[in-house]
Amino acid sequence: LTTGAGPDQAPSVSRDGSIAYVNSRSRSVLLTYDRQTLERRRLVTHSASVWAPAFSPDGREVAFSRNEVDGSWHVWIVSLDDSSAHRLTTGLPPQMYPRFTPDGASVVYMSWAAPGRMWRVPRGGGPPTPLTPEGEDAGYGDVSPDGRSLAYVRSEGGTTHIYITPLEGGAARRLMDAPGTLPRWSPDGQWIAFTTSRSFASGVSVIRPDGTDERRLSETGGWPTWLPDGRRIGYVVLGADARQRLYTVSLDGGAPVHISGIEYQTINSPFDVSPDGSLIATSDAVHLGDEIWIWERRVR
Repeated sequence: LTTGAGPDQAPSVSRDGSIAYVNSRSRSVLLTYDRQTLERRRLVTHSASVWAPAFSPDGREVAFSRNEVDGSWHVWIVSLDDSSAHRLTTGLPPQMYPRFTPDGASVVYMSWAAPGRMWRVPRGGGPPTPLTPEGEDAGYGDVSPDGRSLAYVRSEGGTTHIYITPLEGGAARRLMDAPGTLPRWSPDGQWIAFTTSRSFASGVSVIRPDGTDERRLSETGGWPTWLPDGRRIGYVVLGADARQRLYTVSLDGGAPVHISGIEYQTINSPFDVSPDGSLIATSDAVHLGDEIWIWERRVR
């Protein structure tokens, strides 16, 4: 019934068949924040979602997921030098949650359609290589700092478990029997941060790669990411006002610290910290405006 710039939503139908609706215009943006000055820089603006950024090891590029206008999802890379962006993946199913390998030569990502699968593609593009078996339902992978192992999530019987497998192929082993997801290797490879669910309330925990010394660091929050010093972990919290906020917690325990000065319009916006610790990359929405329209039924 409607055309033009969308999305058109929240219709209300009158007795004569006319329809009142809201045209709400916004754009999704990929941003960096300077951790010292909080200066904000917009790298990408897109009509649909951009999500889950990850810095390259040299800090010069950011990989991210982009929801295309046709409904598909692909992995893109944007340069911090000149904000030029190019698409890295093609085809179906949805391709999401990219992470660079430590040598910067490749990007690993997940195909997000049950059963999911982990893949690796050269940084410059090319045919992808599967990293997990077909039909296993795997995702949310992260490569160890030595480039030898992939920690990833396997969905099993209605829950998720973290597994570790050799990056070049081999048998995978379950890290722990309890549920876990969103594994992230510490910069020195001595720890894996994780949460028990992809919510904002499960809390952040750490565990050794051999499955020992598990401990919980925060009572709430999710989507962990390590700071470059390897002593603090950043994570996302959804406040009582339904606003997303960023916090850090020490590997040694102690009270969480709020990363102030970064305000979100959206929720479910994971973030990453540059290798030198100077930048935070994240996504958000820019609201352009709302209008109320009426579509009038014309009877001939």
